[in-house]
Amino acid sequence: MIEEPFSDGDSLIHRLDPRLKVIFAILYSFIVALSSRFPTLFAALGFSIILIVLARLNVQEVAKRLAVVNGLILFFWLVLPLTFQGKPLFYLGPLAVTREGVILSAQITLKSNAILLAFISLIASMSIATLGHAMNRLYIPDKIVHLFLLTYRYIFNRPGVPATFKVSQNS
Repeated sequence: MIEEPFSDGDSLIHRLDPRLKVIFAILYSFIVALSSRFPTLFAALGFSIILIVLARLNVQEVAKRLAVVNGLILFFWLVLPLTFQGKPLFYLGPLAVTREGVILSAQITLKSNAILLAFISLIASMSIATLGHAMNRLYIPDKIVHLFLLTYRYIFNRPGVPATFKVSQNS
């Protein structure tokens, strides 16, 4: 059985039309990704947090998913301030930490967290079958919808596949 921990629920977000959730999630992600002003990005993060609260999702499960993404973002914080051209804030030995690199890292952090929280609250709050049906009803080509559903099934529902493969060598 495929686990979908956020799809079970009876919140306002869970009861929304799946097509509206898909459309809103896509539009919202484009708007946030194209924004660069910090007040807008903080407002987007706040709005995404409100969506999580309205969906009444398990905060620990959401935090686990955020931790994975923020682990990757940590590498951006380690690299971008040191490699991005701009005005130095301070020096770490021979390396300059630039203001522009820090700003870019902060923007990436806010954008990715806001988009991820919105997708968790809107898209993960429905089953994969419902998402596939909503994509089909939005006239996304059948081949793409089937490829999405088969890929998900193949990745998360493979009970008979052994963990390791042994190759026999006949001499």
